[in-house]
Amino acid sequence: MNRVLLIILITIISLFIAGLWSIRNRIIETDIKKNFQSTIGNFSFYYEQADGGRSKLNYYYYVNNKKYSRTIQCGNKFSYCKSQLLECKSKRFWVIYSTNKPNRSLIDLTHEIQGIENPPFPKTLDNFK
Repeated sequence: MNRVLLIILITIISLFIAGLWSIRNRIIETDIKKNFQSTIGNFSFYYEQADGGRSKLNYYYYVNNKKYSRTIQCGNKFSYCKSQLLECKSKRFWVIYSTNKPNRSLIDLTHEIQGIENPPFPKTLDNFK
């Protein structure tokens, strides 16, 4: 097999795997939004890729006294957390999780709810990612 065909084959396989991963994530997101409970999520950690890649945020939440966590891509909205981690650790957000698999969750990073007594739940699930 010559080099060009190998590159084409690897590209096709990579695109196929990326497509499957995207479909899988969409199915999980849909499942969570259909069968969810809500809880409060707490900011845990923020980091940026050394090569200028995507920034990531880690959050945790509790369901029936069991701790779950998730790391998501978050853009640069929280880039100041890299130098002010203690301030950011007080951040709280609404989280929805699957009633079938509580380890699967989505978070709404558009509304910070720390310092709010009985914060209202968002009117839609549009901002949960």
